[in-house]
Amino acid sequence: MVGIYFSGTGNSRYALELFLQEYNKEVEPQRDADFIGGAFSIEDGNAVDAVRVHDTIAFSYPVQYSTVPKILRDFVIDNQELWKNKKIFIIATMGLFSGDGAGNLGRLLQKYGGETAQRGAWHTLAYGGTLWAKALVWASNQALFK
Repeated sequence: MVGIYFSGTGNSRYALELFLQEYNKEVEPQRDADFIGGAFSIEDGNAVDAVRVHDTIAFSYPVQYSTVPKILRDFVIDNQELWKNKKIFIIATMGLFSGDGAGNLGRLLQKYGGETAQRGAWHTLAYGGTLWAKALVWASNQALFK
């Protein structure tokens, strides 16, 4: 799995890296348990290449004005050919009210052929360390990646 994030403060990046660390321990145990890599900013030139070679993707970003940040929406639209037949899990961080921030991205990715599940998107107020990440790994397995 590769992780793609947009993060202004670092919270969404941290949430994704923690999720990937736990995901790789539980779902892909053949990898080094300390592996935290595989998370790319949408502003990183290597993000598109990383998505091309992975079948499963986790997105993480802050909800802005109850929806997907424009920079992330533009990234998805500009690279619409990448999402076809990809399994996608969405982590949307928020301060107080999420609106439909995760659902909006899920529907956009589905429009371009991405596979998301009804429970394949999670809003989170905070990331409570390892227990939080383990819960998201469980959710991703139940929702999509089995």
